[in-house]
Amino acid sequence: MGLVLCGFLFSGLIPARASPNNTPVWLDQISANRRLEIPPPDRPVVIAVVDDGVQTAHPLFQGLLWRNQDERPDNGIDDEANGFVDDVHGWDLSDSDAGITPPPDRLAAYYHGTHLAGIIAQMAKAAFGEQAGRYLRILPVKVLADQAPQPLLKDAYKGLDYALRSKADIVLTAWANSTLSGADQAILDTAERRNVVIVAAAGNFSGNTPMYPAAYRSALAVTAVTPDGRLADHANYGPYIDLVAPGVEIKSASSSVAAGYEDRSGSSQAAAMVAGAMALLRIAHPSYDKEQLFACLEQGSDALPEPPDALVGMLGAGRLDVAKAVACDGLESSPQHYQTRLRYHGYVQLRPDQKIEQTWVIRPQGRYEGIVLTPRRV
Repeated sequence: MGLVLCGFLFSGLIPARASPNNTPVWLDQISANRRLEIPPPDRPVVIAVVDDGVQTAHPLFQGLLWRNQDERPDNGIDDEANGFVDDVHGWDLSDSDAGITPPPDRLAAYYHGTHLAGIIAQMAKAAFGEQAGRYLRILPVKVLADQAPQPLLKDAYKGLDYALRSKADIVLTAWANSTLSGADQAILDTAERRNVVIVAAAGNFSGNTPMYPAAYRSALAVTAVTPDGRLADHANYGPYIDLVAPGVEIKSASSSVAAGYEDRSGSSQAAAMVAGAMALLRIAHPSYDKEQLFACLEQGSDALPEPPDALVGMLGAGRLDVAKAVACDGLESSPQHYQTRLRYHGYVQLRPDQKIEQTWVIRPQGRYEGIVLTPRRV
């Protein structure tokens, strides 16, 4: 079975709604509508969008597309001998060519990757304006054949492998399956060894069945909430969720309307926001390793409204707050600040020579049975 795009429901597509070309409200909801005064990195952070293609002609992507510096365009030669001829801006693993855009006769159906890449582009331009391309680049990796009868991504992990080979720093995997093969796990393990962050959508099946790659130990699992912080009707949940972000009527680039925008919903949109936030974090804190970046995101998240009993511990650390995550006060200020955990998930960061005794108070009483400490390799 192929993997299902997380902008889809069992009953079909989550409907789109045309949206005017103005500032999207979700940027304010995640505190991302502000400039960041940060020097550009030595090389732009690369986010690979492994999906159904990206409509690269959309104005949002101007100056933000990844460029393979070792490949000469349109010469029919595999200049860098990586097995992919003319992969200047990415590759289509399903059709085995350099066509990374949606098929012209199916633009409306192949909307998913364009919409998600547009979210990342809007975050980059909100942070860095017209200089955004000096900070961040988007690598489109297409894993749905032009004539695929259904939106099942049989080549998803091949696309993830290509992203790793192309030296992506962050990979957005907005697709899901309830199983994980040994070969797929090996690719995820390679990403972990290379310190590449996999941001994965949890899926839109309204259940708590673990979905992969989101549920894999090294992935950053994201699900969707409403503007007021409640679990979205379609969104998955579970103890493997790390973070939530808005995922209802999210405005971003349209693949079928020239320079247009549309509103779409799903855990995919939430995951794209977290991928964009992770890129901003990597730019702001270039010396931090992956675990520290995860800690910044989770400790900087906003507390959610009190969930019903069935969702306690199932929605991660909280809702994405980009400004707090980038500030990352929890790792920059005093140890006492970041050794106090106030959310479902958290980090206690100790030096090898530290020994600390703490008393933990859990409120409200009766909702929790205890604290589970899960060591994570640093």
